[in-house]
Amino acid sequence: MQTLQPALRLLCVNCNIRIEKLRRHLVFELDTRVISKICEWNPSIVITEEHYICDVCKESAIQHVNSGLANEPGESSSRGHMHACLVCGSSLRNRKCDLIVRENPSQLQQAIYIELENRIAPRQATSLDHVCHPCWLRLKRVATRNMQQNIQLQAEPEPEPEPELETELELEPEPEPEPQPQDQQAVEVPGMITLLHIESVERIDEHMFHYWLGMNKQQFELLLYEIPRLIETKRGILGLGALLMKMRTGDSDDRLSQLLMVPRRTLERLMDKAREILVQDFVPRNLGLQHISREQLLQHNLIIPNSVQN
Repeated sequence: MQTLQPALRLLCVNCNIRIEKLRRHLVFELDTRVISKICEWNPSIVITEEHYICDVCKESAIQHVNSGLANEPGESSSRGHMHACLVCGSSLRNRKCDLIVRENPSQLQQAIYIELENRIAPRQATSLDHVCHPCWLRLKRVATRNMQQNIQLQAEPEPEPEPELETELELEPEPEPEPQPQDQQAVEVPGMITLLHIESVERIDEHMFHYWLGMNKQQFELLLYEIPRLIETKRGILGLGALLMKMRTGDSDDRLSQLLMVPRRTLERLMDKAREILVQDFVPRNLGLQHISREQLLQHNLIIPNSVQN
């Protein structure tokens, strides 16, 4: 007898409402300017090919983009559905809901808020968010259980260390380590350190920095200034540096992981995240016809005719 699999819960990436029965769209199928606006509304979420958005939020994003092109003030709200549970995504119009206390919370309320953050990560709770009563009760039960466990751990006395018996052991000579093949040893590059923070970048030699990344430090800092969401992402600068190194040298992921002293799978995940942020935030503003106005385009096209006439 086959067991029924639980239905996949689809949530809108913007307003977090359940959209299994609502009209929805894949975010990556939308216009790049609309995707950039959605990323601007949700800076803590990295949009992937699996994210959906409800039709109301899509229309709201399109309206904001059109208002920006026409230099008109857009609407203040960026959410299509304001009454959705932050945890399960259910509509709260006809359901009892609870507020998450963030200012001057009690010990239990603080534990509930911590459990909520763990549930909804990487999304961040705001003052506009609500939680349905069933989800709030679940959060309260888990928070209460965690508090009781912490109290029990603090109440348990620490075991007294047992007296050690002094024994004389004959020391055997340690075997000499076998020489490893050259291709399995970690490659050390002078002047190259892990690109975890911008402070580390400043300590790298200028020549080595340009050799591996194909740009100087000032250009790298300008690139980071263009994509602030990458700086806010955990180890985002490392992913960008590794991606630029791969584009510059064409080295394999294994070699890059040895150079940067990072596991290969972790490095691949960081590079994929940096690539997605570049496509969403940097490319629409610097490539294509949408990043330049009609007047600027006409000025570029008149450079050669004006020079010929003069």
